[in-house]
Amino acid sequence: MFLCIHFYQLLFRENIVLLNYYLFFSNRIGFESIHFYRTNAVLKPLIADVVVGNRAGFTAAKDKFRYETTDIISSHPNIGPHSGGTRIYITGLNLNIGSNLEVYLDYYPCIVDKMLASSTQISCRTTASKSSSYVVRHLVLKIDNATLTLPRPFRYVPDPTILRIYPLKSYMSGGRTVTVLKDNFF
Repeated sequence: MFLCIHFYQLLFRENIVLLNYYLFFSNRIGFESIHFYRTNAVLKPLIADVVVGNRAGFTAAKDKFRYETTDIISSHPNIGPHSGGTRIYITGLNLNIGSNLEVYLDYYPCIVDKMLASSTQISCRTTASKSSSYVVRHLVLKIDNATLTLPRPFRYVPDPTILRIYPLKSYMSGGRTVTVLKDNFF
């Protein structure tokens, strides 16, 4: 996770940031600059003070920084074609608090739609599997340095096929019932 701090009118070469007694250093210089700091790991959720300082002294930010736990509760749907394209919805806690978010079905990437991410749900689109029938052992969610898993979340099945459609004609006004014979539809 990156902590973003806006500094105004700090001209010293070395700025120090303290986040709950963990040190972060920056070597940027400028009047109005934005600094990014990578946070350290902690053992439990906590609320931390942010203290910024340099040779001129230290000052505490008004805002607090929160370390939160993340968790996966469930995912759905649990079945999709081996060619990919199924949108999977993952439900959990604090799923959007990181800087980097990746989802894998075992070793197959699932492409995350960051526009649909919230603290309780994220979604991704499956990529193709090499096998037409494959049971995924683990959904792996990576949020920065954290890795969460959900056992047996998804199963790839053979792609659906249309065997026959009849009748092949309809009235221009519509309303005709069409029968579709299919295989591997779910």
